[in-house]
Amino acid sequence: MKIKIKELLGMRGGLQNILNCPLPVRISFELIKTVQAFDNEYEAYEKARKKLFEKWGEKDKKTGNLTIPKKNSKKFKKEVEELIATEVKIDVKKIKLSALGNDVKISPVELNALRNVIEN
Repeated sequence: MKIKIKELLGMRGGLQNILNCPLPVRISFELIKTVQAFDNEYEAYEKARKKLFEKWGEKDKKTGNLTIPKKNSKKFKKEVEELIATEVKIDVKKIKLSALGNDVKISPVELNALRNVIEN
């Protein structure tokens, strides 16, 4: 599946929510594989985002933390938006909603975010 990083970021919470529910072993296995594939892309995203902080940020003299000064904020924001608009390919198998059973509780917002992973 091809997915934008922005969508991937929105799916993380919903996937974690489902992983905390008791599920059949086969479904749990598929979900774990999906989360691992997402985590690989998430780690790559975090490395790229960190590089953007290093590129546009300045070290705070008091805390030592990197902060984005106002003079660089537009450039930083533009590059972050380009990064999250990047499309990545993730090899995942869609899971049928009915396979999750009736005990899984998930909000409509989370379910909407997971529309690329869960099918009716």
